[in-house]
Amino acid sequence: MTVDTIYPKFRNLRVSVNYTIKVPEGVRIELVRSTNGDVELVGRYGDVRAASTNGDIKLTGSAAAAELSTTNGGIHAADLTGPIDAHTTNGRITLTVSSLKGDIVAHTTNGSIMARLSGEINARLKVHTTNGSINTSLPITISNLNQSRHRLEGTIGSGGPLIEMSTTNGSVSIER
Repeated sequence: MTVDTIYPKFRNLRVSVNYTIKVPEGVRIELVRSTNGDVELVGRYGDVRAASTNGDIKLTGSAAAAELSTTNGGIHAADLTGPIDAHTTNGRITLTVSSLKGDIVAHTTNGSIMARLSGEINARLKVHTTNGSINTSLPITISNLNQSRHRLEGTIGSGGPLIEMSTTNGSVSIER
């Protein structure tokens, strides 16, 4: 299904459109895309791919795989199991993972990253920030002794899927 909003391009024309589209549980969302607006997905989907320019992406529900990207907007995803691929420029990334079953990749240029992990977490961890700090409340076994306050590599629990997070101008926080 494709839905496009087409309107006359008059000067000073203000247009606002909201769509509510309902699909069966488990369906694959191939691409939801918005320009100058937010994308919000709620439900138990299969694979999800969403993109936005000048808007936030909000995903709530356990996706088989989630690929989320935005420019000039944040990414907020909750109740996920992974794999998750989240990229933004000029925005914050907030992820709440209920059970880690796949890799998490989160990158932003100008924004912070917050990951909340619940349940028993076993993962490999690679975190990097250029201009910011790294904070975690999880016990981590350090694997690279050349650590700095801007880089952290290690293992949570017995290892497992990769959690890779990086930002240029922002902090990274990993909490339980």
